Amino acid sequence: MHDVLRFAVERLDPRDVVAMAEVAVLDADAFPHPSAHLQEPGVRVVWIARADVTARVIGFLAATKGAGEVYVLGLAVVSAERRRGVGAELLRTCVAAARRGGAQRVALHVGVANAGAVALYRAAGFAVRGRVRDFYRPEVYPERDALWMVLPLTD
Repeated sequence: MHDVLRFAVERLDPRDVVAMAEVAVLDADAFPHPSAHLQEPGVRVVWIARADVTARVIGFLAATKGAGEVYVLGLAVVSAERRRGVGAELLRTCVAAARRGGAQRVALHVGVANAGAVALYRAAGFAVRGRVRDFYRPEVYPERDALWMVLPLTD
């Protein structure tokens, strides 16, 4: 059993080159392709989780905001810290900010074989709206299909 993990969630400051590098390394470790695209203008916000003791980045969530929708580009947690509430807190932070910003929903795509992520999103209230065939390129994941998951923020 793990000790209680203490961490804080904050917006990534693009001037914090150390945190930017830690996010890039985590992104490269978690995904076979970049998910965050930190330098692209479409990325509106990146939240990071920092361990209280070391201040190192242990997770991130990158998202964009469009017409009434916040779209999660990527969410990753350092493998040693998974299933300890980091991903759930990053997701809660994103959803709360989306609500405050007037978004009508939060949406994302997740690989059908990524059972841990699907369970995280379901626990947060996301529902599967469809299965997208061949969402991923053949060299990215063996199972190319993704689930389109949505969390409505309005009644």
